[in-house]
Amino acid sequence: MNSLQEKSNAFISGFMLANFLQLINLEQKTCTLKVKSKDKVGYLYLNKGELVNAEADGMDGEKAATRIISWKNVQTEVQDNCQTERKVHTSLMHILLNSTHQADENGTTRDHADLLDEAIQQAEGYHLKKAKLLLSKILKQDKRNHKG
Repeated sequence: MNSLQEKSNAFISGFMLANFLQLINLEQKTCTLKVKSKDKVGYLYLNKGELVNAEADGMDGEKAATRIISWKNVQTEVQDNCQTERKVHTSLMHILLNSTHQADENGTTRDHADLLDEAIQQAEGYHLKKAKLLLSKILKQDKRNHKG
């Protein structure tokens, strides 16, 4: 919370990006998020809590935002400016719902490590039903998965 109030760069990790975006939306924060996942880098531009643009993998706008939000195990740098033209005309909450829906549909193709990491994050956040569903997906793919 202090990172959102200060006028300096902050680094956030161990937090689900979708949840962090909801917090920024609620606080009506203006910022740029530099999001890293493994070898990927993307940017989310927010003005007064609303997503105005995103850039990743040579794409921009809503398509890039959906891709970034779907990344797992992200590290996020919060920068206190937002200088870009508006290319997203859909609400942040709608984009978050679409990203979650796509992740659920593609859940069976995600590797076990990603599913397990997300299940752990859900369990640590006391979202036990979601964690149980993710663990079930792992075990349906591989009944002998000792981590699952």
